Amino acid sequence: MNEDYQEIRISRKEIKQRARRTVKTHYFLLCILCLFLSFLAIERGDIINDLRSGYRTMTGQVEEDAVSHSLIGSTAISAENVYKAIVRKGIKEGQKEAEEQMEVYEEEPADSGVFSRSNGILAAVVNNVTSGNFLVVIATGIITITRSESIGTAVFVVLTLILWAWGQIFLLSCLTSFVRRIFLEARTYSHVPIRHMLYARFVKGWTNTALTLLLRSVLLFLCSLTVIGGLIMHYAWILVPYILAENPHIKPADALRLSRNMMKGHKWECCRLELSFAGWILLGAATFGFSELLWSHPYYVGTMTEYYASLRREAQRCGIPNAEKLDDIWLYEHAPEDRLKEAYSDIVEGQEYIDAHRIKLPPRQRFLARTFSIWTGSSEEKKAYEDLGIRSFAIDEGKRILAGESYPQRLNPRWTHDNTIQESRINFLKNYTPQTLVLVFFLFSFIGWLWEVSLFLVTDGIFVNRGVLHGPWLPIYGTGGLIVLILLRKFREHPRLEFFLIMLLCGVVEYSTAWYLESALGMKWWDYTGYFLNLDSRICAEGLFVFGLGGMAAVYLIVPVLDSMLDHIDPKIVTAAAVLLLACFIPDVIYSRSHPNAGEGITDAVSAVVEPSDPLPDLLTL
Repeated sequence: MNEDYQEIRISRKEIKQRARRTVKTHYFLLCILCLFLSFLAIERGDIINDLRSGYRTMTGQVEEDAVSHSLIGSTAISAENVYKAIVRKGIKEGQKEAEEQMEVYEEEPADSGVFSRSNGILAAVVNNVTSGNFLVVIATGIITITRSESIGTAVFVVLTLILWAWGQIFLLSCLTSFVRRIFLEARTYSHVPIRHMLYARFVKGWTNTALTLLLRSVLLFLCSLTVIGGLIMHYAWILVPYILAENPHIKPADALRLSRNMMKGHKWECCRLELSFAGWILLGAATFGFSELLWSHPYYVGTMTEYYASLRREAQRCGIPNAEKLDDIWLYEHAPEDRLKEAYSDIVEGQEYIDAHRIKLPPRQRFLARTFSIWTGSSEEKKAYEDLGIRSFAIDEGKRILAGESYPQRLNPRWTHDNTIQESRINFLKNYTPQTLVLVFFLFSFIGWLWEVSLFLVTDGIFVNRGVLHGPWLPIYGTGGLIVLILLRKFREHPRLEFFLIMLLCGVVEYSTAWYLESALGMKWWDYTGYFLNLDSRICAEGLFVFGLGGMAAVYLIVPVLDSMLDHIDPKIVTAAAVLLLACFIPDVIYSRSHPNAGEGITDAVSAVVEPSDPLPDLLTL
């Protein structure tokens, strides 16, 4: 081995120690990414199969029962059967196959529990996908357009093959390299944004990455026709995903050649490194894949990432051809402070502005603003405080970069000014006065009422005054909107988390409200029996998803725009409007407590859950 190589060799023990440190630092993120690869069968797909086998073993299920009750298993089998029927026997046979499966779903009792799927939009979507009926719809549409079953079927086959090939080449195959990018950043930085996984897209290198990995797959297949050749070339090209993760613009031939040159004299060494995980593989088999899921798979990827970093240093030290194209040095070391400040000068200036104009609020006012978005100060102070808030949000990631906690995108040799997206967003970090919150409550109560009334008007052609109250408002919508605005203030800077928390909160509100109405009044004002993924017929996945979307629209668009409009109105008028609405709403609440709005289309079912109160017998006759 070359003496220059010997000078910078890192022992296998040290490589694995560094890998363990990386995985421990970013444990949750790296485990999720590896699970994602396993679930899609891109890497270690047997982990998922092992988990399923373990579940069947522990529950005593036989293979056939497990598959027949598995949503993923039944989807794959039914869709495959329908596809084969369309291709081999024609559209009618495919339709017959799909209809038989749909009949099975229709015969399922509506009250069969959480996985009921006889009612609702989500159930219809699930049924059409799992039965393979969506393939029939697509094929029928193509045949209608071409006016020939033979031509239409041929077009259908070609299109599905193209779509499958596109997914394999441009999505699934690229994910290996994309995940390696995250591992490379994770070994150097303490904060790794998940969107950096799409680095190749940001620098317009996605297509080149896909074509390079496709070429490698084709060549590996050809080499595998000879057992020894396949094994040797597996190790010769094992570094290609890492090379592309660092430089997605490198030419396919250069990437393959560079990997071969970097692995010269190291193939057996790499093989022994992989064999050192034999114990973990055996443990994974003994634990039905749990140990691989929770540790050994990300540990293995982390180890190979460290091994690549070691060989990269050697290649550059020894001047291997094309090694100069591995030029993203800030993946492996922290940039100097002066370089960071120069590249992120706008962040530095923004921080200086915030420090110079920082507003000191009284403790109580600051607590309400930062925790619940409730503003109790003057309108002038509110505007200045919100301006500082949005500026602060915009430079948060820049501050992490300046502190050396996150990878500096702007210092990347392939990063251009166009890549630095200047976001002009509505200020969703606004704070709201009590008067504004009252108007928000009534706005969403009215929107909810209008939504449900419109649904009945469209589907049944009749007007139904939905809700327990008699006025044009459904307080559950307003309450949900206020809870989302007030309780989730600290999560607005994380939209994905905000979305799931909105669904969770709205689910709790809807379920508890349904339980209270059934217990106190003995009636159901909504019933999700037969809806896919429903809980006690009080909440369902379909409704929660709609609430999640509506909540996101409220938090990031509707309420900020409403508040901006109210800022241009005299506060006295806003206060008067809030008081007037409350004056109409409160008597309705008091009256409806003893005389709730009920009747056909309003109460979905009559169910005395507990002993009814005095006015209940009269209500049951409505």
